[in-house]
Amino acid sequence: MRGPAQRLGLVFFLLLCLVLAGCDCAEEDTTSAFGPDCGASAGDAAGEDSAGGSGSGTGTLLFSDAGAGALRRFERISELDSAVVTEPAVTGSLTRLSRPQYLALDPTSSNVVVCDEATIAVLFFDDPSSITGNAPPARVLTGQSTELVAPIQAYVDSDADELYVLDRGGNRVLVYPSASTIDGDVAPIRRIGGPASLIMNPAAFIVRPSIDQLTVINPTQVLTFTDFRTINGDRDPSGRVSGQATTFQNLTYGLYDSSNGLLLGDRGTASLLYFADFDTDQNNQAPTRVISGGNTRIVEPAQFVLTGSGNLYLANGADVLVFNNVSELEGNPFPNRRFSATDPVSQTIRGLLAL
Repeated sequence: MRGPAQRLGLVFFLLLCLVLAGCDCAEEDTTSAFGPDCGASAGDAAGEDSAGGSGSGTGTLLFSDAGAGALRRFERISELDSAVVTEPAVTGSLTRLSRPQYLALDPTSSNVVVCDEATIAVLFFDDPSSITGNAPPARVLTGQSTELVAPIQAYVDSDADELYVLDRGGNRVLVYPSASTIDGDVAPIRRIGGPASLIMNPAAFIVRPSIDQLTVINPTQVLTFTDFRTINGDRDPSGRVSGQATTFQNLTYGLYDSSNGLLLGDRGTASLLYFADFDTDQNNQAPTRVISGGNTRIVEPAQFVLTGSGNLYLANGADVLVFNNVSELEGNPFPNRRFSATDPVSQTIRGLLAL
């Protein structure tokens, strides 16, 4: 017969087994956005609900899932920190979505503009903040006259009412008239590309209307063109940045900040590269700051969003990574938060757009 001390020890042992059975954390794991949480479940920790977000959070991100051929939304993103259920995806035969790429917003109509590489089309959807299900686009740019081969990114110049499309398959930027109403098989009015332009397998582009500048991002070089509203044909770039010191291996996306700093995503090095006061024609310049390493969880950087408060939302494979204070980001930091979609799970998040 066991004494009191033995019975107490047995109870303690059983309780310890229950605790260990309910937690998979190893010694090096963390209880945060970037590691397993051995306390509440992911859903409890984030306060998620059926709409896919925290009840007290704000903000919405529309995202394209190239693997699933869909558009979906993350709601209340300011506090989102888990895998969440989203509103029903925009997907199905009527949507014409097959391999959607980067997203853009038409400021004149509030249409979301989606380049679909597989269906060789530029799709315009109404009501991006509420659309769900097998909904057809309001307008579609597609057909032989468009000269599209594999469109991946669009930009609407609302002042000139022109649509710019980066066509990776054709190694060109194609410019179309009447962006606010364009529909059907419409021919471009200008074409930017050719051997002299150096545009080859482009990954993304940046239009800066305030200084009349177009930046095209190739996998291993950044090309700059001036007079973007009139440029046509095979023009030499006004600036080119490449070389070993840049560390460029497979650039995927880029954005300028308010101080002329250029932030680039590089899938080849699984990193973010920041160039302070970027010189568009200083070849072989090294990045000012580099964000990379296992802690960052960066694997497949795609489109990203910079907020006015200095936070970064980065499409990264099946997840979105959130880094605060991007102006000070450097080294191998953990993301401050990380979230993804479930039911069904997100597969390949390519485009991100803040609504």
